[in-house]
Amino acid sequence: MASGPMWGTSGSYVELRWSPTCRANWARLPAVSGTNEPQALVAYQCPTGYQQVGVSASNSTWSWSRMIYSAYKSVRAIWNGRPGRGATACV
Repeated sequence: MASGPMWGTSGSYVELRWSPTCRANWARLPAVSGTNEPQALVAYQCPTGYQQVGVSASNSTWSWSRMIYSAYKSVRAIWNGRPGRGATACV
């Protein structure tokens, strides 16, 4: 797991999650005011540029992106919407 700050906010962040069972990553974002832009959440595979864009599920606490298969875990999580932009490093 990795996390990165969301610039322009106070303490919000975007996370990259990993499942060893699925060998997949996804982005996760805490539910914050103004995050009604589902296409702004991205799981991005660094070496290939392949990406899964959009929210696949959400509740009152979290929003999750679609999963992206990446056996080597070279993926980053990106949020590019309101209230601020943020990303993790490629891990």
